[in-house]
Amino acid sequence: ECISEKNQHDLQKVCAEAGLSNEITECLLKLISINCSLKDAAAELDMLVCNDTVKEAVAEMKAIASAMCESPYEKNIRVDFSTVSDTRYYNGIMFSGYIQGVASSVLVGGRYDNLLRKMHKGDLQAMGFAVNFYELERFLNESASKSEVAL
Repeated sequence: ECISEKNQHDLQKVCAEAGLSNEITECLLKLISINCSLKDAAAELDMLVCNDTVKEAVAEMKAIASAMCESPYEKNIRVDFSTVSDTRYYNGIMFSGYIQGVASSVLVGGRYDNLLRKMHKGDLQAMGFAVNFYELERFLNESASKSEVAL
């Protein structure tokens, strides 16, 4: 809850109660404050490497950033580590897609290897997404209505 709300003050308390080291707590605090371009996020992450697990996650993020920075859509990508979801479903990267003028996401997805393990599919890797057709339809209907009024 503290992470998704970017509540640094209460996150410090939770970390202390959980017995996390100052180093780990500081990394978490810095991590939830990141909200920047993909290219800038890769540089910010280097400063947060404090153990092998984080090093591996940073390397994965940098690989994604490297691939996406070649895309013409790179300027539309923002990195925000305060996005949280059900870790029983997703593991690794999660993403949301937005359309200007729509308050909620029209696309959500991520990596869900853990789900496949629960379905007894072995050590397969998977990534997918879902489109929120309700929000998309509402947006398209509103856009069409505005166009008709303008005529």
